[in-house]
Amino acid sequence: MPRHSALLINLYYQLILKIEHLQFMNNGDEMTEIEQTNLKINRSLAMAITSTHLELILLPTEACNFRCSYCYEDYEIGRMPSNIINAIKALISERVKDLKSFNLSWFGGEPMLAKDIIIDISKHAKAECEKHGVFFVRGEITTNGYSLNLSTLKSLVALNQVNFQISLDGFGKAHDLTRKMISGRGTFEKIWQNLLAMQKSSYDFSVMLRLHLTPSNLISIETLISHINSTLLSDSRFKVMFKPIGDFGGSSTGRIATLDKSLEQDIIRKFKEQLHTEVRESETVVAMDSYYICYAAKPNSLLIRANGNIGKCTVALSDPRNNIGHINDDGTLSLDNDILKPWLRGYKEKDFNVLGCPLNGLPKQPQNEAIITLTRPPQKTPVIQSQINSRVVG
Repeated sequence: MPRHSALLINLYYQLILKIEHLQFMNNGDEMTEIEQTNLKINRSLAMAITSTHLELILLPTEACNFRCSYCYEDYEIGRMPSNIINAIKALISERVKDLKSFNLSWFGGEPMLAKDIIIDISKHAKAECEKHGVFFVRGEITTNGYSLNLSTLKSLVALNQVNFQISLDGFGKAHDLTRKMISGRGTFEKIWQNLLAMQKSSYDFSVMLRLHLTPSNLISIETLISHINSTLLSDSRFKVMFKPIGDFGGSSTGRIATLDKSLEQDIIRKFKEQLHTEVRESETVVAMDSYYICYAAKPNSLLIRANGNIGKCTVALSDPRNNIGHINDDGTLSLDNDILKPWLRGYKEKDFNVLGCPLNGLPKQPQNEAIITLTRPPQKTPVIQSQINSRVVG
């Protein structure tokens, strides 16, 4: 994990001081709206840049059993080999000594095709966190849900890998038109039965149902919402978000039908209104926070692909600007400083538009490369050297 630059460290401690000042000045008193906003901003920034937390987003395989019509991935990289698995374990064992909290996230491909790797690395991480008194944050898995049966769920819950994001493109055949197996067979019925089985279980987990919106599936989404209302949303373990499909490249780029941008929010608002009243008034419908900071903009978050390449963003897997380095067999990291810095540019002005999605407007790849090999945070050569403004909100 890269050492923070002096300016980034300075920003962090000023944020902490500002948070403590706001809390002290309002001890027992109700904060003004401006003070609440400033506290929220400073907390969000501090959590994003603290060196005492680390998130690893791991791709145990980049193969997939689905062929979704709008997918941007190329599936060229398959299963993570043993030397990369062992390197990740070595990285965790070394870095956890300096942490207060640590969490794993899993992406693919379809990560459940490499369930054994998820279990292997999670066991190691859980043991290391317990050994060093580090809080092991509830892990997150982005999965198509096809292989998430109760036996698998039980194994993952035991290792604190308990937050799942599962996408649905409508109810029944509408879903099967765009989210199908390699063979062309439909996938909805098995996913739906897995969700119903999870709902009937007593396991401690959470599921984010990501409902994809396209010009052709809006009627089916209404049907899906009706079924979700009657079967799942009475259970607080299930939440809903609406996401219009985008064209992010891949073999179908230029042929992916997307919603008119000017209509997206009205359509989403309409669907939210169709959820049960008690659901709409709870946190079950997920909205984007105004001060959200994407994992790709956080210095303490790294993506490690199945081949050991290191990136920041799960959407831009084929973008050379997203290849910031590689994990070595001994668990050290070789990172390209010039490619890393643009992902962190939002901190200079504390621009939450950039911090919310640093891929938008990401500068072109620099010509000069500077590879730096890291073990524990080095004492001399900082990886992050961007000039970050140390002024604090409020």
